[in-house]
Amino acid sequence: MKLSRSGRIIVPAIAILALGLTACAPSGGESGGQARDLRVGMTASDKGTLDPHLATSGSDKQVALTIFEGLVRYTPGDSTQPFQPAIAAEIPETPEPNADGTQTWTFELRDDVMCHPGPKTEAYPLTADDVVFSIDNSRSSETSAYAADFANVQSVEKTGEHEIAITLTTPRSPALFLPLVANYAGGYVICQQAYEAQGAEDFGAHPVGTGPFMYDSYTPADSLHVVANPDYWRGEPQLPGVEFRYMPDDNSRESALTTGELDLMLGIFDAAWIDRMNQQEGITALTTGVGQIGLFLINTSLEPFDDIRVRQAIMYSFNRDAHVAVGGEGLYLPTWSITPSQNGPGWVDKDEYLDAGYDWAVEHDIDKAKKLLAEAGYPDGFSFSVVASEEDVHRDQYQVMQAGLATVGIDMQIEVVAHATWGQIIREGGQGIVDQIIARPTENTLVTQLFASQSIVQGGTAPSLNFAFYTGVDDLIAEAQESTDPEVQNEAWRQINLAAARDAVVIPSEHILTPWAYSDSFDPGFEPVNNIESSWVINELTALK
Repeated sequence: MKLSRSGRIIVPAIAILALGLTACAPSGGESGGQARDLRVGMTASDKGTLDPHLATSGSDKQVALTIFEGLVRYTPGDSTQPFQPAIAAEIPETPEPNADGTQTWTFELRDDVMCHPGPKTEAYPLTADDVVFSIDNSRSSETSAYAADFANVQSVEKTGEHEIAITLTTPRSPALFLPLVANYAGGYVICQQAYEAQGAEDFGAHPVGTGPFMYDSYTPADSLHVVANPDYWRGEPQLPGVEFRYMPDDNSRESALTTGELDLMLGIFDAAWIDRMNQQEGITALTTGVGQIGLFLINTSLEPFDDIRVRQAIMYSFNRDAHVAVGGEGLYLPTWSITPSQNGPGWVDKDEYLDAGYDWAVEHDIDKAKKLLAEAGYPDGFSFSVVASEEDVHRDQYQVMQAGLATVGIDMQIEVVAHATWGQIIREGGQGIVDQIIARPTENTLVTQLFASQSIVQGGTAPSLNFAFYTGVDDLIAEAQESTDPEVQNEAWRQINLAAARDAVVIPSEHILTPWAYSDSFDPGFEPVNNIESSWVINELTALK
């Protein structure tokens, strides 16, 4: 697989033929029945939370994508295509400008959407009250990991039994606003009656949404099961259910797929693995975009990382080629920007960093690193500790960085923990360096979560992913948000990339495509080109042949 100049995945014709994609028969009834559940191999050892407004791990998001919906949805199989209506009956053509400078988006809701039954509630028709409650929940830092994304939402009001109005403090273009209410993170609609009856903690263990599948059961450190929603408004799903199996060991997932115990698995981030799997009879392996960015954030609030010379030294010690080699050519692509695709919005070329004088952002120079450490008072280096996720894609990158730091006298000790535990620890804000493998629907969401002051993980008004405790680009973030001119937005995002390099707070490493493998009995229901983050869309059209 390879990328076009636009960043889209180019799938060779032979791979498309191998998919054997067919149009699905209408769901429901005898023609839609299937003998068994779809079995999916997950890279995590266990679940964290299934509250979609708090779920941050890829595995939890994968489950949430089957249970919940947004007002609009990303086109299944290709999230770069125009949005489609979901809980909203249609997508507003234009928002309403208000005399006070605010902007209002009004959504007419479908009247045939049903909330799943929960442990303490029966199924009931979704109303505007549920949507208002959901967006208010997403706006609060007490109940959402994505509150920073909703900082511009002034109010959400019920304007009819099946109509809501979202008023923004400052106008937003459709390209920035619609991802906010899509089937991703804070955009998911949750069922108010179930949430209030169960309480927040129990809701995270037994989620209740409106999607094609409903939560059924969970076996700790083993599996999670969802069943088809017979009242799903798009039609009863082709599958009777989905079993998500927690299998962090790559070899175990691969073996289970080749022996028929799994139908679909998130693959190993190794180009050679994709080639090897495609040689297996009855197996198709491929990569999808939009892809994720692997990066390291340096915590400016901790000694000695609060000294820019130390941060610059760390960046000089960084061997990007070694990090790219972890995945291999065609799967990992070197990057110097946090932009999800080369030449996309906000992209800054390597030479531009050099022209700006920020050579530490792109060069691997051990001598310069040692000189800066000596100037900062660490001629013999220093030691510090980090926790790393058990998932190979995280752990391997830390180990490569560990080797690079050792060449300049910095001893980084690594403790490997369960992925969910790692997520909890890094949010305490005490890590000197935090790795992230991240994709977000828009550049606005990405820079806001990574660099806005409000997004600082401890002390921010809307804690998110600002593990660098960085405060240097709030004005640029606001400039991009408040403009509806794509050129102005793009330039602001470019300047954010340059500023983060100037202040040595982030090391973008590699653009990572997502590897998948599945058996020939699996029918995605669509052509897999670009998925949301590292999640595979499993919906009412997904089937087993």
